[in-house]
Amino acid sequence: MVQVNLPKRRWSWGKGDSSHLVVTYNVDDEGTTPHPSSPRHTTVTVPLYPCRSHRRRGWAKLHSSAPTVLAYHLLDGPSASPTLLLFRTRPTTDWMRDIPDYTPLGAMVIPGTHESCALYGYFISQCQQVATPIAQQLEDGVRFFDIRLKVEDGKLLTYHGIRPERSTLQHELSTLSAFLRAHPSETLVVSIKEETPPWDVSFSRLVYEAFTEPAWRDLYRIDSFLDIPEKAITVVAHLIPTLVPTTSPLTPPPSPFPSMSSATTQTPWTISFTSASNFPLAAPTWIAKGLGTASWLGLGVEGVNPRIVKWLLLTASEGLRPRATVLSDFYRQAPGGGEFGEGGDRGLAELLVALNFV
Repeated sequence: MVQVNLPKRRWSWGKGDSSHLVVTYNVDDEGTTPHPSSPRHTTVTVPLYPCRSHRRRGWAKLHSSAPTVLAYHLLDGPSASPTLLLFRTRPTTDWMRDIPDYTPLGAMVIPGTHESCALYGYFISQCQQVATPIAQQLEDGVRFFDIRLKVEDGKLLTYHGIRPERSTLQHELSTLSAFLRAHPSETLVVSIKEETPPWDVSFSRLVYEAFTEPAWRDLYRIDSFLDIPEKAITVVAHLIPTLVPTTSPLTPPPSPFPSMSSATTQTPWTISFTSASNFPLAAPTWIAKGLGTASWLGLGVEGVNPRIVKWLLLTASEGLRPRATVLSDFYRQAPGGGEFGEGGDRGLAELLVALNFV
């Protein structure tokens, strides 16, 4: 990460002034080997007259000429002057490729999604954009998935509360399997839970059968895909042990990486949910994105997502390295992206990915 103190802020009203500062960032200055797809340098345009919404929010995502360099304008940092933060990241499709296999999950920053399949049911049940199903989340760098299911007619269907989410466990597993085949360097963590009572006694058996299908067992040509901790880990919540044989492929053998096992026990794994809801006054979308015009006129409430981005930027500017798995709603929607706040491509996920390389 590169941190640049900018000239003292000068305010203007309205959408912003055209006066700006152009900063050139040379990758070679870090003294590290750049990613093969990373340009040798990038330019970032910083507005010298931040608009009102940026001033209220305290930060803005800026346009960088290099796709592997993220640029943020931090207005309320520890310095008396505004700060430009530049993060060199990796392509979000295979960002784990440059992380050593023995790295504990607790030593990483892992983007995740709460209610990963809850694409429908606005405004009560929706937690992710319709445009970001699990296939898109994978492309955006998300590596922790929270999948909630119910049994209907002998099938495991995706649900959020009492709302069906128009997909099945089989479909989602096919998506995960295809991604792992195309990107073998990646690790996926999947939490599976039965959603809302009444509970179905066949739930555990159906989940077990889903993971013993040839599509999963043949993926790595071994008895248990859990035998490869750097490839795939599945956490199955609320399984009934008596329904799973002791010889089940879901029972992982001793880790073939002793150093990895010992490191994992010494590194706490923090899993943080940034989502919340309280019907009818606090829907998931309002909690995540905010409500009203808090960043412009000061009327309304700023959402959790832009607050988290600001905290991450402040933490990085102070030389600290947050480490956690962060599960969020509407991860792409953290208002503040673009030079004048139009919105960022991968939102919170791409910043979390970049923090692994600070």
